[in-house]
Amino acid sequence: MLVLIEKYLERKDRVHLFTYEKPEYMGDLDGKIHFEKLPSFYPRMARRPKLFFKATLMPLLLCWLKTIFLFRRTKIIVVDQEGLLTAYKIFPRQLHRFNYISFEIFVAKEMSNPQQLEIKQEELSLLQKGLNSLLIQDQYRHALFMEENQGCQFKLVNFLPVAPVLSKQNNPIYSPVKTPAEKKTIIYSGSILPWAGILDILQELQSNWHPNYQLVVHYRFPEIENPIVEKIKNLASTGLPVTLVVQKIDYVNYYDFLKQFDAGFATYIPNPKSAKGMDGKNFEIIGLASGKFNAQMMLGIPTLTTDNEIFRILKEKYNFGYVMQSFHDIRQGLDILEKEEGLMRKEAKQLYKEVLNPEL
Repeated sequence: MLVLIEKYLERKDRVHLFTYEKPEYMGDLDGKIHFEKLPSFYPRMARRPKLFFKATLMPLLLCWLKTIFLFRRTKIIVVDQEGLLTAYKIFPRQLHRFNYISFEIFVAKEMSNPQQLEIKQEELSLLQKGLNSLLIQDQYRHALFMEENQGCQFKLVNFLPVAPVLSKQNNPIYSPVKTPAEKKTIIYSGSILPWAGILDILQELQSNWHPNYQLVVHYRFPEIENPIVEKIKNLASTGLPVTLVVQKIDYVNYYDFLKQFDAGFATYIPNPKSAKGMDGKNFEIIGLASGKFNAQMMLGIPTLTTDNEIFRILKEKYNFGYVMQSFHDIRQGLDILEKEEGLMRKEAKQLYKEVLNPEL
């Protein structure tokens, strides 16, 4: 998303970003983007009058007013289900100018909540009326999107991996992590939740871990309590080879933080019974929608992944790391990474250069 914003700014376009709260830090984008208060509609409007007036009505009236004077000839970019439904409330007569960016794919058969199904139907009815374009990561995710949104219409369909742009600056490592000098490091950075595989990784840490590797877990929400974070702290206190980093790192410095590590994880566990509609098939074919995998390829970090059709296809051409059939393969995967690290670093960067680079 940031790549697209930067490209619009390079063209001297005026960018208005609708969001509930302005991000604390936007790096080089600070001062270049016009932030608009996003009216709260999703998944439902507030019922209490005071909250409705503040969170929904006033931001909506301000948006309508600006529509008359500022947004009459505007490219409208909507992100996923929430973005589409909210934007339609603001621009109900401009649906044909909507450009839909898909990061998550919501599968109706995996939903058990009647409210979620109703929202899904609202989304589908808008998609069937016809939008200007769809931006999605690859042909596999496009096929799933069309399957789950039958009858949707787009004038244009474009593919773009969820990948950062390689910085030309050679910055020093950001926030170096202290780990045993005699050990290599493997980073797990991202959601500390069961669907991301962290519990399975911790189980292997306790039972069958590679003796030459230190696991580093990065948790970016220090303000949010997480029982898995407490579990990691307890494991570290017993002497197991795990280091916990609890730190909010902005996107500008994040890649300079990642590049200090010898290997990385990009793991996903599909769960079609989660009832959310986005934890099953959406993760099953995560592919080029994995920002974690793509960023590690950009930095040349050999990566252990869970089994995924796109990862398997990429592995046939680029020796970027190891595709695990189960989490029990972690030790074997690390053994291979240790032996072939130099080649894998080169192949990972080549994969990014030839397939993932959003500037291709």
